[in-house]
Amino acid sequence: MCNMDCRMCYVRMSRQQQEAICPLRTAQEWLALGEEAKKRGMLYLLLTGGEPFSRPDFREILSGLHRMGFIISINSNGTLIDEEVVEWLKKTPPTRVNLTLYGASNETYVRLCRNPNGFTQVIRAIHLLKEAGITVKLNRSLTPYNARDLEKIIDFAKEEQWMEYTGCTCNFKTYSKSYKRKKRIPNAIENMCIFPDTQEAFVSQAQWDRVQELRKNKRRPTKAQRQRLFSGLLFCPDCGNKLHFATCKSFDGKQDHYVCSSYKSSQCLYPAGRGEFSGGVAAMPPLRSGTVKTRN
Repeated sequence: MCNMDCRMCYVRMSRQQQEAICPLRTAQEWLALGEEAKKRGMLYLLLTGGEPFSRPDFREILSGLHRMGFIISINSNGTLIDEEVVEWLKKTPPTRVNLTLYGASNETYVRLCRNPNGFTQVIRAIHLLKEAGITVKLNRSLTPYNARDLEKIIDFAKEEQWMEYTGCTCNFKTYSKSYKRKKRIPNAIENMCIFPDTQEAFVSQAQWDRVQELRKNKRRPTKAQRQRLFSGLLFCPDCGNKLHFATCKSFDGKQDHYVCSSYKSSQCLYPAGRGEFSGGVAAMPPLRSGTVKTRN
């Protein structure tokens, strides 16, 4: 049973068609099978379809299986996963949701799946699940109807930056200018070859994204155990480098100031100073005549 009508799918049926052939198992019957599997030692469980979220009683089934302690993954096309569904999934989170991306545009979804909003719906599902901290795996199904979108699908995975810590395999992370040189140079992400979810993830994608955001603005306490609110957020108006918070135990609050991180290299016209700042850029007071070195 599925909510889409993909051209290459030969088993797709509506609920009425399925009921005409054989009645669907009830939620109680599926949970009884789960209890039997649990007694026999089953640990991993994959819920698939069709489209599992198209079942009206799917929440009852998933909640019951979750209480049994199974490690659950879900296969889905992602089109029925919205904000309300994700809020519910956060209460009974699966280990992973495997989403199939059938194309890289709504036009491809119309051509293949007969769904005019399919791509938009799947992208929404991916972002909502990641924001909720639920691990997402991207699958793709290659057919004559979506073959032209293959490169775009791979590019999308690269743009999402699914790296090794989140279960990806990354090839060509570095390169060398010459085989004679041992030094390796980090490659740009667009030049890497990334294969999503080929190994067990160390952290969820949401945790990874949050840590990377925090690392952009690291704020460490000084030896005087003081830390300013704007540490890591101010930049020199001359050279553009970060301003470091300078203080010591003998300073009172009025003596604390910010120092340009490049002042030792004599590349900055404003090596140190105190002043106002706005929008993340410090407005340093003018230095006295004769104290500024002219750049070459």
